[in-house]
Amino acid sequence: MKSSFFKIVFFVMIVSSCSVKEKTVESVQQADEISVTKAKADSCYKARDYQNAVKLLSQVIELGDSLSGEVYYKRGYALMQLSEHLSSSLDLQKAVSLKYREADSYYLLGLNEIVVPNDSTAIIYFEKSLTINPNDKQVQSALEACKKRVISLDI
Repeated sequence: MKSSFFKIVFFVMIVSSCSVKEKTVESVQQADEISVTKAKADSCYKARDYQNAVKLLSQVIELGDSLSGEVYYKRGYALMQLSEHLSSSLDLQKAVSLKYREADSYYLLGLNEIVVPNDSTAIIYFEKSLTINPNDKQVQSALEACKKRVISLDI
């Protein structure tokens, strides 16, 4: 009886070990695929080939790198360059929630809102950006221009 018990335990340990090795190999392969795809996406992004950058960054997310604020930030920026402002805003909000380049993300969200146009929401995003980085002249300038437009519309 004891020997049967030990054989069963030994068998279960071997099967479990094989399963863990298979998962480890799959995880390594997936990590490699994510890394290669991310490198291709970065190359497209730097070359301002935003259409392909968006496709590759979407693949990175689908492959399992969905907690990388950098991926959402870059895809959000690329989508903005392609005039896909709603999708861009969703990605930039995700980047903010993942604490990635929050000041820049808020600034880009503000720019997206100007295009919609929704100046009041743009002002909120610009102010959030300035809360994080109060000396950013580009954001200050965008905020002032946006406030002037809102005031002129009220008159």
